[in-house]
Amino acid sequence: MQTKKRLYISSGILAVLVLLYFLGVLFSPEAIRKRRNTPVMKDVNVSAAMKIEIGKPNDAIEIIRSSSSADWQVLLSGTPFPAEEDRIDRLLDSLVSLRPARQVTEKAEDLADFGLAEGGMRHIALFDQEGNTVSRIRFGNPDPTGAGKYATVEGKNEVFVTDSDLTSQVERPSSYWSDLDLFPEELNRDDVISYRLNADVSYSNEPGDDLFASFTLSKEETENGAAWKAQGQPDRKLNNDRINTMVGSLTAMKGTRYVTDPAKYEESFQEPDLELTFDTADNRTFKLSVVEGDEPTILIARVGNRESTFVVNSYAVKRACQPLSELTIKENADDDIPQNGN
Repeated sequence: MQTKKRLYISSGILAVLVLLYFLGVLFSPEAIRKRRNTPVMKDVNVSAAMKIEIGKPNDAIEIIRSSSSADWQVLLSGTPFPAEEDRIDRLLDSLVSLRPARQVTEKAEDLADFGLAEGGMRHIALFDQEGNTVSRIRFGNPDPTGAGKYATVEGKNEVFVTDSDLTSQVERPSSYWSDLDLFPEELNRDDVISYRLNADVSYSNEPGDDLFASFTLSKEETENGAAWKAQGQPDRKLNNDRINTMVGSLTAMKGTRYVTDPAKYEESFQEPDLELTFDTADNRTFKLSVVEGDEPTILIARVGNRESTFVVNSYAVKRACQPLSELTIKENADDDIPQNGN
């Protein structure tokens, strides 16, 4: 009997020792460091994602593509618009490399304690072609220590703190994910060899902010290098640096957002307030048309035959379309040089 009792005691002690050993291994500094260094979504197959939701589930930004090789598009009012591919690629890279800054709990009893319940959280969710969830991560309340935000991955009860850029990306508006370049990204000011402006537009309600102009500039090679000339005005001395800066502002112009109901401006574009056409050295021609928007500082822009219509800030248009008098080298401040060359 004593032998049997000692055996039970020894077995109990051994079980406790084994448990303590595994707990020690599990919560050892090395194990904690290993968990921190292990991406929480490392097994996610992002190439299977055909749709991304970002933000509040009931009001999320939707980004879609038709296949793994197709371009991403942002859905705005049910209509797809070109998306900013680089930003979406970085988003997906950040997801698969996401590491916890600190583990809070391995088994959360109530996600609402961390702001991770369905009602208050924001998420990034990936869906496949059939609409099945590929992966989903929730972001909740800020951690009181300021280290980041609480987060949890769908299908797991683990809550951790992350300081990843993803915590700010779930707050971004749809314009952040939209490709709002009016002209090709590779285009730069040195490519432009001619600039033709015809404008009758008011930039704002401020006196003197109106632009009434019609002129053509062309780039010519001289003994001192490339120089801009005003067509029909060979004696006009132009400020090449100022024109180059203006043309650079033009080629880099971005919209602030897409117009989701372009039909309301269709009649205005029949006779736009501003038309700007420029040619490039590789025989490309671009035409920018601008009409007034619903507010004095808001303008609506369209480029050539592109399907998209953009909202643009009047200041951006002002930088890219300046009066000829502002582009001319004046001999003294009192010179009054007509903008149209008459």
